[in-house]
Amino acid sequence: MIIDEVQTNLDDYLEAYERIRERVKDEHVASMIFQELAKDARTSRINGQRSQPKLSSGVQPITEKQKAFLAKLGVRDTEKMSKQEASALLDRLTGETNDQQVPQQTPMNRRVP
Repeated sequence: MIIDEVQTNLDDYLEAYERIRERVKDEHVASMIFQELAKDARTSRINGQRSQPKLSSGVQPITEKQKAFLAKLGVRDTEKMSKQEASALLDRLTGETNDQQVPQQTPMNRRVP
């Protein structure tokens, strides 16, 4: 479950911090080093997500999120679709374009039935 994963991550982080603190013998310096390591880890994770596999044509394949959302909208046969094609189709189906975004409803512009 998620709670177990969070606990494992917390234990790993605390262990890493303790190892750094023992090595540098200064809590402030250990804290700064730990923060930098955390930033590096986040950057690596983000870069890994961005480097999706590409089709033989060099085009990125449709993402799982796009497939799921298109399926909710009733679109099936999406396996051969590129990420860009799926994005354009989603824009058309949801009424959004780059020029005209659908405004989010806030208390000021909420429609009252």
